[in-house]
Parts: sequence; structure tokens; C-alpha cells
Amino acid sequence: MPLQTYFRINAENAGQFERTLIIVDEGASVHYIEGCFTEGTQISTSDGLVAIEDITKESKVLTHKGIYKSVYHTQVRPYSGQLYTVVVTGQPSETIEATEEHPFLVVKRKYRKDRNKEWKSEWLPVKELKKGDYVCTPIDQTENIQDTLIYEVPVGNGRHGWQLEKLEIPCTTDLFKLIGYYLAEGSISAGSYLNFSFNSSEREYIEEVKKLFFTVFGETRVRESHHEKNNGINVVVSSVRLCRFFEQFGTHSSSKIMPEWVLQESSEKQAALVSTWYKGDGNYYRKQTKHGFKEMFRVSTTSRTLAFQGRMVLARLGIASSLNSQDRRSTQRQTMYNLVIGGEYMIPFGTIVDQPIQPQVWNKKRATPYFVDKNYLYAPVRSITSKTVENISVYNFSVTDDESYVADGVAVHNCTAPNFSSGSLHSAVVEIFVKKGARCQYTTVQNWYKNVYNLVTKRAYVEEEGQMIWTDFNMGSKVTMKYPGFILAGKGARGETLSMALAGAGQHQDTGSKAIHLAPYTSSTIISKSISKDGGRTSYRGLVSVGPNAHHSKNTVICDALLLDGQSRSDTYPVDKIFNSHVEVQHEATVSKIGDDQLFYLMSRGVTEENARKMIVNGFIEDLVRKLPLEYAVEMNRLIDHEMEGSIG
Repeated sequence: MPLQTYFRINAENAGQFERTLIIVDEGASVHYIEGCFTEGTQISTSDGLVAIEDITKESKVLTHKGIYKSVYHTQVRPYSGQLYTVVVTGQPSETIEATEEHPFLVVKRKYRKDRNKEWKSEWLPVKELKKGDYVCTPIDQTENIQDTLIYEVPVGNGRHGWQLEKLEIPCTTDLFKLIGYYLAEGSISAGSYLNFSFNSSEREYIEEVKKLFFTVFGETRVRESHHEKNNGINVVVSSVRLCRFFEQFGTHSSSKIMPEWVLQESSEKQAALVSTWYKGDGNYYRKQTKHGFKEMFRVSTTSRTLAFQGRMVLARLGIASSLNSQDRRSTQRQTMYNLVIGGEYMIPFGTIVDQPIQPQVWNKKRATPYFVDKNYLYAPVRSITSKTVENISVYNFSVTDDESYVADGVAVHNCTAPNFSSGSLHSAVVEIFVKKGARCQYTTVQNWYKNVYNLVTKRAYVEEEGQMIWTDFNMGSKVTMKYPGFILAGKGARGETLSMALAGAGQHQDTGSKAIHLAPYTSSTIISKSISKDGGRTSYRGLVSVGPNAHHSKNTVICDALLLDGQSRSDTYPVDKIFNSHVEVQHEATVSKIGDDQLFYLMSRGVTEENARKMIVNGFIEDLVRKLPLEYAVEMNRLIDHEMEGSIG
């Protein structure tokens, strides 16, 4: 059985320090890989919640910085190992499942019973989370305030084609009040009728909706439809154009949604929306129960997306809330999602909905386990469990610049390195013990921020008939110094390093490997590929040491470099220390560049220069890629393809 321990320290204004220890027991096999999420995980995008398996390169996702960024690569792969399930206080019906190394943005709990006083966040792998630690939900930082909303709607009967007509709509608090009423009570029927459903006792709301239609749209064709059977009144507007406009908010209750422009408007307008949404779908609960006194505001909806968005709008207004759901399938009804506002946050919410709230209850200040500031909503972990899974599909994706996203309401990293500060340091030590007859493969595909100094020590101790494989791909970073090594201490032990590095402008990738043969009949292979572009520098730095007792051992080193322009550089620094005459040691090194004849040949067949360069680079690394697990081969190719965009010499 493999044993693994890991810790990570994030130092403010400095960087990240990691320590990993893996022991692979006799006859066992382990493949150490990076983290991902399971199918169905909900990702916060500019179009609402989207399942992670449906994320594409066209998606824009909310990052840990509270801004929307584009996805440039998606990944799915099989996974076997420990799968962690996290339940967050305030959304117990939403569980988060992630592989053990996936980094979450968290604040460690300082007090067992009291809420934290300071809120300094850090990236931690999910397996290091503890009950009570706080996870971070980013608040959208974009503010896009409009005075006039220009909205195009298709008009016509379709027989002679549709035409787009521009509607100029005053983007006022009155418009947002009308949107709030629509989210609560609105629907569209037959594509032409805009309906708002009220109880006959809600005359005040009915009159306000009619007034808002006139104020915002100048619409006077508003009528009432009475239903004596259920004591209801429908406010109906017959207008194709207005139906087209309100379609963006969903046509029925479970599809309700707030578009991006609503989520990024001023706090004044959003508060107006919340006030009327609450009038339609909210209630004030105050009751003494056998478990104690309960007091809260609630807003209910059958739209999961709207519930999450409502929570984020409230966070922008400085109000923390919780989320729960009621499964009503037994009564053949849709799941109900409830936003709950309690504790001290009832006071500002009460101001918005015109329900005054006293700051104290039974002479005690109101309090909740949550906290909200201008950047994040913080909620404590309610529980965390793990289980062993076999060959399940897990998903991950890469995001422009920030390399992070929001999964089931929690900020997570995509497993490349977080950007801590200007000129930050990443320092790591990985130690692996491979017992007799065991096998270990450690695979890393890293795309670091370009201000990171990446200094890593990786070493493995391999016993008799054991096997150690390092698979390492490095790009990004200002400087990388990494030389995975293995000590072949047992008879017949084997070691292999597959290394790939790409250096761009201002970057130095100093990589290589160390093979130390101590026992007889041991073997090692080191395959290193490097690409330099835009003045970047790569170096191979290697050590092969064969001890006096390591007779009949074999070593092969293949070191290939590709220069994409005249300003780039590649160096090789091999060191061989041989203390036995009955061994085979080979070293092969080549340096090449993209030739004009290669470009001419491809471009004469209709290939653009940029694509021709990509094809040559892919051909250069093909023999190495073939040795990688499929999911990592795809990842490497796509990262290189992304880095090569615009590379015309």
C-alpha cells in the first residue's frame, strides 16, 4: 500500500514551499498525478452555472480575483485514488468532490468556537482542509454601470426573415424593480404574453408593476386577468418586443437567471431588484421553537442558478447568506432552493426590504458563522470525508492569466502554481521510497506564472527490482531549476526520466536529471527535450554516477534542443562519474533549429507560417509524447500550442 504525506506553506510576499513524501510498499504500484473535479461540478460562468464537463474554450469563468476570464484548454482523464467530499456550512445540499491534490482557496480557522478576526487566504490542497476552515467564494469585482440599455430583439413573422430592432431602455432602479418582480412572479406564454402572477390580496404589488411598466417602457397596454378558483390575478402585457427582452431572465420559474450585465450593475440598482424579488418570493420568519428562538429572512426559488446568483448579489451588497434546498420529488414538485439571511446580516437586509431589525436578541449581538468583505464570502467547512475510487472520469481546465475558477461556489486553482506576488518563489522537495519490486510514476505538467522562481528537489530511492519514472513538463516561470533523480540501490532497480522544457522571452529553464547507480544490473534512461523561443534559454544539467559495485549497469542519456530563433540559447552540462569498467553509458545530444526549407515546404502546401512552426515543434517532441500517459500527452501538446500562438520568427 502506498503511503503519502504532503504539506504546503504559502508565505505572504514570498512564495510557496512544498514538501511531499511517498513510500511505495513492496510489489505496489502508484502513479502520482495532479487534481481535478468529478462530473456534475457546477462552475460559475458569465452565463450562469455550467457543469464542468460542459465547459468549453468559449466559456468565460469567474476566477478567484472576482473577474471573468476565458478558458483556453479543457481536460478529462481517468483517475484512481482518494476522492474527497467537502460540505460547506450554508450550502449542505451542495457537495464538492475533488481529487486529493486540488488546491482550494481557504482561510485556516484560528478559534475553535469564535469566528476569525483576520481573513488571510491561502491555497491548500483539499486533503489538508479541516472541519471549520473557511472556504472563499469570490465576489464579482466588475462594475459596469449603464444609464441606457441598448438591447436588440428579433421582430417579424419569420416568413420574410427576422429583423433586429434596437430597444433603448432607461437602466434605472425602476427597471431593476421590474426585473425583481419578474424573477419572482414572471413568465412568458406563446412568445407574446408577459405574465406576472399575484394573489388577489397583493394589490399593492399589482399596482406597482403596472406603474413600473409605464415608467420604464411607457407601456399602457397592461390588463388584469382574474382567477377566482385560486384567488389569483395575472398582470398581462401583450408585447412581443417586451417578451423578447424578458426572455434573457428565463421564461419559467426553474429557468430564471440574472444575465451578466445585471450582476455587474450598481449596488443601488441591485438593492432595488432584491427588494421586489423578496416581495414576490420572500418571507420573514420569527418564531420561538423547542430548539430556541429562530429569526431569519428567506427568499425561495426553483432555479438553482438564480439561487447561487442571488447569494452573490447579496455578497456584493455586504450581506452574507446561506443556501439550502428541499427535495420535493415525492410530491411531484421541483426542488426548492432557499436563500437564508440571518444573524447580523439581517440588519442591512431588513433595510433593503423595509423590515427594521433590532441589532440584539435577548441582549446579545446577532452573529453568524459567515463573514463577507469586498473580495470574498467566507463560509466554514461543515464536513470533509474521503473514499477510494477506481478509474472515474475527472475534469479540469486552464484559465487565461488567473488559472483559477469557482467550483460549486468555492474558489479553486487549476493545479498550476498560484501567482502570489512580484518575483515570488516556489520551493519544493519531493522524496519517494520505492520498495522491492514496487513501481512509482510521478507525473507533473506545470505552467507557472512568469514571475516565479521555481526551485525544486526531486529524488527517489529505489530498492531491488523496483522502478521509478519521473515525467516532467515545465513552462512558464522566470527561472526553473529542477533535476529529478533516483538512487538505484537494489539489484535490478530501474529509473527513467522523461523531461520537457519550454523557455520564452526572459525565461531560463535549467532542467535535467540525476541517475546514481549503487547496485549491479541497474538501468537508467534520461530523455530530455527543450524548446527555446523569443530569446529564452534552456539548459540540460545532468549527473550519471556508477559506483564500484554497480557492475553490468546501463545508462542512456538523450538530450535534444530546438531553437526557434537566432536570439534563443541552449546549453548542455553533462557530468559522468564512472567507477566500474563493466558498464554501458551512452550520451547523445543534438541542437537544431527550424530551417527555411522546412517552412517553405509546408507553406507551399497552403500551411500558414504559424501553423508550420507548430507542426515542426510537434514533430520534435513526438517521440517523447508517445511515452506519456494519454491525458498528459494531450495536456502537453495543447499547452505548447497555446504558447506558440503568434510565434512567427
